[in-house]
Amino acid sequence: MTDISTPIFQEMAIFHGGPIASEVAQRLTDGKSPTASLSQLASQEQLTELINDTSKVSVFIIETAEDEAPAAEASAFAKLLIKRAKAGEACLGEYVCIGAGDSSISAENMAYLSNQRPPEDCNPVARSVDMALTKIGKTRKYPMLYLDVARDWEKALDVWRKKHLGI
Repeated sequence: MTDISTPIFQEMAIFHGGPIASEVAQRLTDGKSPTASLSQLASQEQLTELINDTSKVSVFIIETAEDEAPAAEASAFAKLLIKRAKAGEACLGEYVCIGAGDSSISAENMAYLSNQRPPEDCNPVARSVDMALTKIGKTRKYPMLYLDVARDWEKALDVWRKKHLGI
């Protein structure tokens, strides 16, 4: 089990957008480190403050819902971030982006391709957020992780966590 005193989690601010993303956040920290929903950030000012924070590594766990749209909890954050990237705004700091998608919600995937498509295909919102973070000048601390909750996402998260966080 991960101890909240583990230095790696003291250096991170973990945010999740969506119910599946919340579950991923809890597993990432073994439920022992505080996480926050992106939907709790009600104002544009709070979202901007989050994006500009350089005191900790920002961990964004972004859920792609049906029709390749962001989960409601991540929608305002994703839209603001993409808008800032298009405007050419810049900021500093490190981040980690984890995508939580579900290949089984797409009729096309369920009918034919569900066992042949990689997890990247069910995480377009996380991919867009990752690209926008890079475009505004944030530095990716660890490689992007794409999870497909219709498959063995827990194992994939545990392997990534051990490899990159050492826990």
